[in-house]
Amino acid sequence: MKKWLLVGLCLCMLCGCTTTPTPSAPNGSDPVPPQPDTPKTITLPVEDASGFDPYKTLSYANRLVLSFVTQPLFVALEDGTARPILAESFEVSPDGKTTKVTLCTDVTFHNGTALTADAVIESIQSAKEGGYYQGRFYALENMTAEGNTVVFTTTQSYECFPLLLDVPIVLGDNALPVGTGPYAFSSPTELVASPHWDEKQDYPVDAEAITLKNITDVKTLREEFQYGALSAMAGDPNGAGAPVFPSTEELWGVPTTILQYVGFNLRKGIFADEKIRATVTYAIDRYPIVREDMMGFATEATLPSLMGGLWDEASLRENVDYYPQNLMSILPQGRSAKMIVCGDSSQKVTTAKRVSASISDCGLTVNLEILSAEDFAKALQNGNFDLYLAETRLPSNGDLSAFFTAGSPLAVGGLDKETTALELCKLALSNQGNAYDLQKKILSEGLICPVAFKTTALCLEKDAFHGINPHLGGWIF
Repeated sequence: MKKWLLVGLCLCMLCGCTTTPTPSAPNGSDPVPPQPDTPKTITLPVEDASGFDPYKTLSYANRLVLSFVTQPLFVALEDGTARPILAESFEVSPDGKTTKVTLCTDVTFHNGTALTADAVIESIQSAKEGGYYQGRFYALENMTAEGNTVVFTTTQSYECFPLLLDVPIVLGDNALPVGTGPYAFSSPTELVASPHWDEKQDYPVDAEAITLKNITDVKTLREEFQYGALSAMAGDPNGAGAPVFPSTEELWGVPTTILQYVGFNLRKGIFADEKIRATVTYAIDRYPIVREDMMGFATEATLPSLMGGLWDEASLRENVDYYPQNLMSILPQGRSAKMIVCGDSSQKVTTAKRVSASISDCGLTVNLEILSAEDFAKALQNGNFDLYLAETRLPSNGDLSAFFTAGSPLAVGGLDKETTALELCKLALSNQGNAYDLQKKILSEGLICPVAFKTTALCLEKDAFHGINPHLGGWIF
């Protein structure tokens, strides 16, 4: 986990924790006892219009708030392991199609209701149907409660199905979720410390209540944080309408599975040649893309797997260096190609320009078209491109099946015809030892060309929070 302590812009923080000095004793009398610390005031931004449904909201601010309110069964870590949170243990059947998760017995929701298998099933079903986790539970066939255990049955074999269970568990479908986290909603504008929080765990802030303040635009968000009216701000520095994150005392990078990549038209044009596709990866200099275009909020990717992750293959990854001469040596001269990119973020446009220029320098003239989100989606589905720059958020287990599944919005340009790649995905889900063959096929045939995994940002008021441990797809714990 990376943490940067940045010094540069001095912020006037209005909610710092101070101690009242001990006054002098008059005329030699007994000293006045020290006064207690000034209570900490914590204020978090929210977007009221986005709501707090943990299975639908895309708001970074609201998801930060939800991390104080809810907990998952497991946390997915970058190394591909599932750390139990509300789960006590799990067991996978020999065929990999049944996963039994035993729940902790001492967990209570904010209203005093005990955590049950039925509540977990209802939450996972809501996640399956909600937009935020859409697609990750495509193989989930059935869920049943057996006492304090939830039995998940899938249509295909999984080695580590719990990696998909890093979704919030809540009780019912309230507009203000009832969770098991350290804080509970008392109203749409306030969180209060939960009396049912495990006494063995610390609260993340030294405050009985957290104020929620509706913020409607990124300019106000930055100004309110800069001048101390807000205690935190979170977001994607490279996303559409991203806020500018000020230099501050605490800036955390939160890893994600959001993969930015170059895709090709496998059906027609110059990139129907797999040798040319495969060599493009050597013509992309990822270092300036990450350091300059993405301001360091990303990690370079030559394989579609987090470095050190479940499906990472170091022996393949380490053999991919920036060496554009490889592409120069096989490109037919005098050809041209069309590259498309969605113009919803300046970073994607900048990176697409860099990629198109790099390939053009190798001898293939690449003409870049910047499209609206609607036109970009249409062009992908109609095959009206030679190559494109896009991004997608992979499931927590790194599953790449969506790239090769017919009907998936990612399976464009002929990827849905790569049935062998789809079968290799299933084998890798069954046993990570099979990931090598999948990654080798993607790399050697240039099915997709990874560029970087994005990192989101978490800015915090200094010393306002403790126990901070941002994790894959999460914020605080």
